[in-house]
Amino acid sequence: MPKDPNGEPVVEVEREVLQALCQGALDPRASLNTLRSYRWRESLHQVIFDFLISMPGANPELMREQLPAHLTRRGFPDFDLTWLQPNTLAEKDVERLIPRLRLTASASKSRSKVESGASESTPQNPH
Repeated sequence: MPKDPNGEPVVEVEREVLQALCQGALDPRASLNTLRSYRWRESLHQVIFDFLISMPGANPELMREQLPAHLTRRGFPDFDLTWLQPNTLAEKDVERLIPRLRLTASASKSRSKVESGASESTPQNPH
């Protein structure tokens, strides 16, 4: 499982970011714009993020209320969103989450380029 630069599984960092966005702990417009090009590891996370983009500035309670119906319409009828409930992350911790995801995405791209470059440059033995 891919890990972020701090050794935490990327999926867990994604969950923390989505949780912070859903509870209004991050500036939604700045955070959403920063993450538009991020490639989410789980399709459920991408659908939740897309939902958040469609409701910038909405009340966190309203978002959490409408999210289950949105997920069902998007093909996720059976899901556990207990991890998405509000928590007490410190504001400074929340502000560090998005850069951690971006660093992880950059590191993944670099590894992919190195791996694909290594396979392309390895001479093939025809025999």
